[in-house]
Amino acid sequence: MIRFEGCVLGAPRTKKNHSRLIRPGLILPSQPFCEYEKLALPQLRVAWRGKAPIAAQLNLKASIVRDRQTGDLVGYLQGLCDLLEKAGIVDDDRLIRGFDGSRLLNICRTPGRVYIVLSDLEP
Repeated sequence: MIRFEGCVLGAPRTKKNHSRLIRPGLILPSQPFCEYEKLALPQLRVAWRGKAPIAAQLNLKASIVRDRQTGDLVGYLQGLCDLLEKAGIVDDDRLIRGFDGSRLLNICRTPGRVYIVLSDLEP
């Protein structure tokens, strides 16, 4: 069963590459990811409409349209999982147990976007 389906407009960015060490013990995501987060979170929250977070094992199918040839699929998925939790769509991103169907699509200069489908994990 599909639990959430949506699209985030804007050039996606990875979270883990180019992290910033502010001081010992304080590591922040890259500046481009922070900017993407400011763009993506409001879109995800509006699409979710304030419902309760999903607390079930899920499969995330993400179709990622980039604006340039950078990053890898795993980096984009890690950042997206964190955003889905921060937006209140999933209770804990550890519940996302599968990524069947996720892929990096062809480069498109404008606009970058991410198509998201969260569904129940098949037994």
